Amino acid sequence: MKIICPISSDGKITKQTKRSLNALRGDYNIVYPSGYDVGVQMCSEIDLSITEHFFIDSDIEFSEDHITILRHSGCDVVSGAYKKSISHGRIAGNLSWLNSDERAFVAGKWGQQHGMIGSMVDGDCTALMLVDWCGTGFIYIKTMAIKKILDVCREPVFYHHTILDDSLSMGRGQTSADIGFCLNCEKAGIKIWLNCGVQVKHIRR
Repeated sequence: MKIICPISSDGKITKQTKRSLNALRGDYNIVYPSGYDVGVQMCSEIDLSITEHFFIDSDIEFSEDHITILRHSGCDVVSGAYKKSISHGRIAGNLSWLNSDERAFVAGKWGQQHGMIGSMVDGDCTALMLVDWCGTGFIYIKTMAIKKILDVCREPVFYHHTILDDSLSMGRGQTSADIGFCLNCEKAGIKIWLNCGVQVKHIRR
């Protein structure tokens, strides 16, 4: 399985993420793509010749057990649960995200328009549940799901979706690559699961 840990253009990765990755004992191919656009970095490391991909942000602390549980969940796309950080205000381009409960998980249902965050999953939940969207900071994706997206969707697997919102100064804005990926899954008929029992730590930089 390939583990992709995108690094921002400033080259920063938290010490907790480094420690978590260094502690892995399994047979993993770990890569650290770097650049300004995280979506482009993630797409650049997709390998259609293998069966599994795991994407981990450079500010997530986790254990190998977390990876194993998601990998053996039987889901084509399944995310671990983590809570937002201050920097996540950019993910949806709207104030509702900034004002949302910090105890909630970075996953939930769409709002009035697809690509706009409506609800978020309660941080006390421990269930495996279907969601419309989730962060891709700790997510297992079978390559067969990626191939289906490539067959059905015109956009890259991870892309910045443009939203229209009167609350924004220009009337429009861009979401994160996380949301673009979730919209692609919806178009391709792929279910997105959140395992609230697999709780990893989102490190505030």
